[in-house]
Order: sequence, then structure tokens, then C-alpha cells
Amino acid sequence: MNDLPALALVVAFAALALAFVSIRRAAGSRATLDAGAAAAEGLRTELAALERETMRSKEILERMAEGVLVLDEQLRPATTNSAARDLLGIRDAQPARLPSDEILSLARSALTEDKSKADIVNVWFPGRMSLWVRAAPLEDGGGLVVVIQDVTEELKIQRVRRDFVAHASHELKTPVTALQTLAEALRRAVHDDPQAAERFSRKLVAEAGRLGRLIEDLLDLSKLEETATPPDNPVELSEVAEREVTRLRGATEPATKLVTTISKGVWVKGDEGQLGLVVRNL
Repeated sequence: MNDLPALALVVAFAALALAFVSIRRAAGSRATLDAGAAAAEGLRTELAALERETMRSKEILERMAEGVLVLDEQLRPATTNSAARDLLGIRDAQPARLPSDEILSLARSALTEDKSKADIVNVWFPGRMSLWVRAAPLEDGGGLVVVIQDVTEELKIQRVRRDFVAHASHELKTPVTALQTLAEALRRAVHDDPQAAERFSRKLVAEAGRLGRLIEDLLDLSKLEETATPPDNPVELSEVAEREVTRLRGATEPATKLVTTISKGVWVKGDEGQLGLVVRNL
């Protein structure tokens, strides 16, 4: 009977030990759950940040003025921005193929040779345009990026400038040659034929005036290209036209008949000198 208190004490210690072990296991499970929850929260935070970056990249891509396309290794569009869709007349956000065979040919060449290619491509849909296209393969070889820019107006301005320079060079050559010829004739006639010298001097003055007007036109053109914003001053076009016609009559030969019809009270917004240049070039 004296062993019962000792046995009870042993049982109590054993129960206490089991309770302690259970508590430790519960604490360990709790710690594991807390660690898992923290890891899940960290993953959610990273995914949210990644989603924000993806949305930001898409927004930047959509706001770009240049057209941007990402093609896969089969040259199928994977991503397009609104500028590219507008330039190429694409309605779907992810079309099955590009509508331009010229751009496809350039992209295929860049992908095959594994180097960037750039060229000016003329397209007829959705309108007649000249597009500067650059295709660059991705580093992993899984496709390429194509950048498109509309250079139609830029090329048009370049053609107009080249034509004007060629025309101006020709027009400048004519009065310069005439001045040289008239000066030589005037030098010979000044003593032998005073009347011819007088006639030559008048022609010399007329050709010098013509040369001066051509130089003024060139300077006006240079000012026109440098103007940041177009002028919007009200100008009576009728008066500008009449003044230029009067100047033209004074520069033409007496036998030349100049007939004009100018409406009164025509007003436009612009620069009076530049409008005069337009009238002279008609």
C-alpha cells in the first residue's frame, strides 16, 4: 500500500511530460503555419508588384507614338500596341498574321540572319504610306521586336526640298549668266553705241532684280522652315496678290501681256511675306 503514492507521483510526472510534448508539438505546428502564411503573403506581394509592372509596361507600350509589335519564331503577332494597329489597319489586339508582306519579309530576314534589319517600306493599306521599319531578334531566339514609324510627310518634305533646290539652282544660273553676258556687252557698247549701252543697262538692272528676288525667296523659305508655329495674323490676300502682280509687271518685257483676275476682300490667316512668296511662285 505504501507504493501507491509513489506510483501516483510517477503517473503525474508522465502525464505532465506528455502534456509538455503536446504543447511543444502544437507550438511547432503553429510556427510552421505562421511561416507558411508569411511565405504566402510574400508571394502575394511579389505577384501584385509583378502585375503592376506588367500593367505599367502595357500602358507605356500603348502610349508610344511608334508602332511596336512582338512576333514569335513563326512570325505570328504576340503583342501589338495601338499605334501599330492603326498604321497597319489591324482591328484585333492579337491578329493571326501581319497584313504587310513587306514587313514580314524584313522580319523573316532579321530572324534568319539573327541581326537587326531596318528599311523603308511602302504600304497601300489602310492608306498609302511610307513606313520606317526596324526588326530586332530577341536574345533567346524566341521571336523579334518590330518598330514602325510613319515617315510619309518627312519623305515628302525631303522631296520638295530637293526639287526646290534643283529648280532654284537652275533659276539662279539663268540670271547670273545673263548678268555676265550683259555686263560684257555693256562694256563693249558704252563707247561705240550709247543707245545699246542704255538698253543693256536696263536689262542688267532687270536681271539683277530677278536674281535678288530669287535670293529673297530662298531666305523666305529658310525662315518658313525655322518657324515653330504657323503665323495666324489676318492678311488681305487680295492686296498681297495685287502687289505681287504689280511687281511682276515691272519685271516683264514690254511685249509681255499679263492678264489677272483678283477677287476683293479675301482674308486669310498667315504671314504677309510668306503669302507673297506663294503668289510669286504660282
